[in-house]
Amino acid sequence: MAVLLKDLVPRIIEGTNDWRAVLLKNWPTIVGSLATRVRLEKISQDMIIIGVYESHWMQELYLLSPVLIDSVNDFLGKPYIKQARFKLVEEKVAPTHFRAREKKNIVQREVVLTTAQKGALEKIMDPQLRDALIGFWGKCQSLSSSK
Repeated sequence: MAVLLKDLVPRIIEGTNDWRAVLLKNWPTIVGSLATRVRLEKISQDMIIIGVYESHWMQELYLLSPVLIDSVNDFLGKPYIKQARFKLVEEKVAPTHFRAREKKNIVQREVVLTTAQKGALEKIMDPQLRDALIGFWGKCQSLSSSK
């Protein structure tokens, strides 16, 4: 579902002429190299709230806020933004795919079955199920002997 939302949101944004959507879509282009240090948190009427990843950048950005506001308004073509506020946020890290568990090296040995186990397996008519059960029992034996 996340993949679908990821593909759907840009289509919705492109379909609208709302300046907020344009700002949201083009934020990395507008702020340039600052995009690695900040993110757009919220657009509220004539104010933007900018999340800053490191505290020492907040003072610098506050002092540069008139320049930042001018850059945003120049990109949008109208003076929509009149105020910028900053807040310290944690940088969002893209989730990594599930890490593959380390596979244990399981040495396949000849499966040793008791007479009772052989008798029980002979009663199973499905050959695939019988082979799967034998394989499973073999893995159980090799795991218990490797501990």
